[in-house]
Amino acid sequence: MAHDNKPLTRRRLLRTGAGITAAGVLAGCTGGGGDDPTDTSGGGGTATPQPGGSLSIGQAKSGVHFDPIRQMSVPALLVANRMYSSIYTYGEGTDLEPQIATELPEVSDDGTRWSFDVREDAYFQNGDQVTPEDVAYSIEQPVVEETQLAADFNMVNSVSVDGQTITIDLDFPYAVFQHSLTQNVVPKSVREETKTDVGWTEGYVGSGPFELVEFREGEHAQLASWSDYWGKAPNLSEVEFVPIPEPTTRLTSFQNDEVGVIQDIPPKLWGTIEGMNDATIFERPAISYFYGSFNCNEGPTTDPEVRRAVDLAFSMDDAVSNFVEPAGVRVNSPIPAAVADTWDFPTDEWADIQSDKNVDEAKAILDDHEEIPADWEMNIIVPPDNKREQIGVTIGNGLNEAGYGANVQRLDWGTYLEKFLTGDPNDYHMYVLGWSGPPDPSDFMYNLFAQDMAGVNQGHFYENDELDGYINQARESSDREERKELYEKAVPIVLEERVNLPSYTLKNTWAVKDYVTDFTNHPIGYINPRLVSSYNNVGVQ
Repeated sequence: MAHDNKPLTRRRLLRTGAGITAAGVLAGCTGGGGDDPTDTSGGGGTATPQPGGSLSIGQAKSGVHFDPIRQMSVPALLVANRMYSSIYTYGEGTDLEPQIATELPEVSDDGTRWSFDVREDAYFQNGDQVTPEDVAYSIEQPVVEETQLAADFNMVNSVSVDGQTITIDLDFPYAVFQHSLTQNVVPKSVREETKTDVGWTEGYVGSGPFELVEFREGEHAQLASWSDYWGKAPNLSEVEFVPIPEPTTRLTSFQNDEVGVIQDIPPKLWGTIEGMNDATIFERPAISYFYGSFNCNEGPTTDPEVRRAVDLAFSMDDAVSNFVEPAGVRVNSPIPAAVADTWDFPTDEWADIQSDKNVDEAKAILDDHEEIPADWEMNIIVPPDNKREQIGVTIGNGLNEAGYGANVQRLDWGTYLEKFLTGDPNDYHMYVLGWSGPPDPSDFMYNLFAQDMAGVNQGHFYENDELDGYINQARESSDREERKELYEKAVPIVLEERVNLPSYTLKNTWAVKDYVTDFTNHPIGYINPRLVSSYNNVGVQ
C-alpha cells in the first residue's frame, strides 16, 4: 500500500510538537547503549529462576502514554517494551533478531527493498492474530499521522503485503532502517477504534508477555503476565513500575525493599549501594550523548564569538568529573565514543577543537561585544535531572566569574520538551539535553543537527547549508567509507561553531537486589529492563 512519501518537513512535524524517533530518543534519565555485546554486565541472583512472584521497579520518571505510533520517551518505553512485541528486537548485543518477523530481512543489493515474513503464531492480548496488515499499519501510520516517529519512516515509498510476506521499498538506502524495524506492532482495528485526536491514550493491546493492568501517571504502571502469551512465558506474574524522581528517595525505597530494582544510580549514592551486602550494581557503557546547546535562532548566542566566550568561561572536564563520574564519562563529539571507536573517527583531533577554561579571554570577548549589556544574564534551561542541572549551574558560575550572570531554570519534563524547541531567547539562550540511539552516527547527526529537525528534535536552529549537505548525503548513502568521510567533515563544523558543547555519555546503571534472578543489562538503554528475552527470564526467589 503506497502512501504520501513527501519528505517530512519541519513545518509538518511542528504541527505535532517535539519529535523523538523510534531508533533514537531524547534521553530522559537512563543512558543509551553500549556497542560492545561482549561487555560484561549480566547476572543477578544465582538461583534458578522460579515461575511466579512479583517485582517492583523504581524508575526515575513516569511515562505519559504507551502509543507506539507516537513518540514514547525513555520512561514510557521501559514499560511499553514489556507490553508489545516488535518486528525485530535486539539480541544480547546490538544485532537484530526476529520477533514478529520469522527471520532476518532480505535486503536488495542497493539497500532500497526490504522483505520479511510475519509469523503466523503470534497473537494480541485480545485473542486476535497479529497480521501482516497490522505490521504494515505500524510502519506506515507514523507518516500518515505525521507523528514524531515519522522521521524513522518517511523514506518508505511503499509497503506491500502478499500473504505473510511484507515488502518495503525505500526512496534511498537509509543506513539506519534496520533499527527502524524495531518498531512495536499495534492491532490496527483496535487502535483505529479507540484512538482520539491526540492518539491512542487508553485500551492498549499488545502482543508482548505482559498486559497493562493499571496506569496512573506519576504513580505507577502495573503489569501482569499474559497467560496465553505466544512466546516464552515470563517467570514473573506481576511487575510494577514506580516512578521515584528524587534520587535519595529512590535509594531509600531500594534499601527498604519497597522496590527490588532501581534505574539510574546517582553518582553521589554510588558508594552507598556498593556498600550494601544484598545488592549489585549493573553498569555498562552507553550509546548516548549529553550536551549543552546554544540558541542560534535569536539573541546574542547567534554570534559564534559569544558561544566561544561561554565555552571559555568554564571547564566541562571539571563539571563531568565533579557531577557525572562514575555514572558517566566525558565525550568530545556528538558521536558517542562507542560508535566513534567502531568507525575509527579522529576523536583526538575533535577534542582539540574545544576550549580550555580561560575566564579572562571569555570576559574580554563579552565586554567588547556590542550586543552584550554589562548586566547580561544568560537563560539556561535544564530538565529535572541533577547531573544536567549541575552542568547548567557550572556554566552559570563560569559566567559569574567573567562578570556576567546566568538564570538556570530546572523545568519539569513536559514543560522542558515544549520550551527547548521555541528558539525564543526569552525561553533560553542555552539548553542542556541528551540523545540516546542505535549504534550509527546518522541517528545522532541527523536528529540533532539537520535543519529539518529544527523545532522537532533540536532547538538550536543553527543553519549551515554545507553541514546540512554532509549530514543528508551521509543519511542517504550506503557506502560506509563515503559516510565516514562526510561525518569527518560535518563534526568539526559543529564543534568549531560551538553549536553544541559536548559533555558526557552515561552508563546504563541499575541496582538490583540479590533476590532478583537472571537480570541483565542490555547495551541499548531503553530496551531495559529486559524481563523476558531469548537469553534471560527474570524471576524472584
